[in-house]
Parts: sequence; C-alpha cells; structure tokens
Amino acid sequence: MSAEIDERFRQCNLVTYRQIALEKGSVWDLIAERNLPEMMSAWTLSPAIAKTFKGGVPPEGWQGVIVALKPPAGSIILNLDTLYRSDDFLIALDRERGFITGCADGAGRYGGTQSEVVLEIDSLNSSDIYALGGYSADRDTLIRIMFHSNPTPELIAWFDHHSKTAGVAPGPMWLEGDPLVRVMKRMQPHIERLKPIKAAEMAAGGIVPIRT
Repeated sequence: MSAEIDERFRQCNLVTYRQIALEKGSVWDLIAERNLPEMMSAWTLSPAIAKTFKGGVPPEGWQGVIVALKPPAGSIILNLDTLYRSDDFLIALDRERGFITGCADGAGRYGGTQSEVVLEIDSLNSSDIYALGGYSADRDTLIRIMFHSNPTPELIAWFDHHSKTAGVAPGPMWLEGDPLVRVMKRMQPHIERLKPIKAAEMAAGGIVPIRT
C-alpha cells in the first residue's frame, strides 16, 4: 500500500527523532541487541517535540530514550510533515473530515504540528542515542551534596539564581551532549556482558517491557 503513495511524500533528507520509554535497565538491552520495540512507528523532525512527547521524561520506574537518525533508503513509509504542506491534501482533508473516523482526535486536532515521519526501522547503533531521560535529586538534596551543609535561605537563593541563569531545574531532565557521551562510555563495557544474559532471557520467552 505504501508503494502507491506519491514519491514526494516518501522522502526525507533530515534527521528524525523518536522517544521511547523502557523499564529501568532495559536501555542496556536495547543497545546490546540493537532492536527497536516497534519496527514501524512515527518519528519527528524536531528534537523538542521528541522531548515533550507524552508529557516529556517518562515517570519514575521508566527510562526515557531519544534516538536520532537520518532515515535510510527505503525506510520512509510516509512523510507527514511534507504531506501537511501540500495544498491539495489540506483541501481534501477539509472536504472529507466529516467522513474520516477519529479525525477530530488525529489529523483534525494535531495537523502537521508534530512534524512526523513514519519510518520502518528495526535496528540502531549506540551512536543513535540522542538523549537519556531521568530525574535529578530535589533542590535540598542537591544543596547538601554541593555544599555539605543543610539548606539555608542564602544557599537556596544562590541555587535558584544559578539554576535560572543556566536554564535548568531539579526534576525531570534529558541528558544529552557531552554528559551523555560520558554516560554511554561507562555503559559500553556492560553491553557484551549483557548479550548472553539477554539471549537466555529471550530463549525463555522474556520480553523487554515498553510503555505505550
């Protein structure tokens, strides 16, 4: 069916991003096995959208992962971002929206705001990891770690000022850039050790849980 789609809407020369939520520790399995939980899924052209998908960083108990890659040849099912820039499509959508099941909760609600590209991707490399999501300690705990002292009004004021200046705050956050590189290097030695364990689990019928 996808082969019948106009070739204009099956191209993408930009990097795409996808947020995945895995149970804690399963990110090692993901990297070791290189297998994505779902082969066909929607990706986005915007890292900011990937970070805020489904409320942003997954809740405690889950590990958020954002992967990024330029779609390989033949992997693009439909470039929705390009489709929603087509005047012919928008005219047809407006004309037929009353006959489209679920339009109000899908195309009629989001339109092209998600910058989506539907891809069929079955594997990745550790270099495709763009960010890891998690939670920092609360402000008081961070102050105790930094200053080896209980929080005082002066320390709290200092912390809040510098947090605001840096544009960061305690709580949910995405780890990317150089800090992510350092974390991934620390994880690398564990990957080979995990491969036989993962193989045994899969042989026993085990699965890697994913939040939907």
